[in-house]
Amino acid sequence: MTVTEMLDRMPSSEHADWEDYWEAEPFGPAHEALTLGGIAAVIYNCFRSFGGAKSSPPLTPADFVPKYTREPKLTREQEIERDKANLESLRHMSKQKGSSIRFISKAA
Repeated sequence: MTVTEMLDRMPSSEHADWEDYWEAEPFGPAHEALTLGGIAAVIYNCFRSFGGAKSSPPLTPADFVPKYTREPKLTREQEIERDKANLESLRHMSKQKGSSIRFISKAA
């Protein structure tokens, strides 16, 4: 069943009940991530004074929740510039001592 089909079959009163339930008892991936972020924040804040980080500020659960954002749509020219910059970075890394990156040019 698609979302559209479900919404067509579900009365608005039931949908409102589900919204009320979610407000009282949040569920889903976002809530789970925040719960896990709370655990991570407690652990981090308990041990942040070890290893010379005494002056670091305490972190909150939200600091440990991934922020999913979409990259803005690039024009073709912007994609080319991005790819050139990435290639230049790889070329620079390939010239570093001990690098395993090698460029192979095509034989004509």
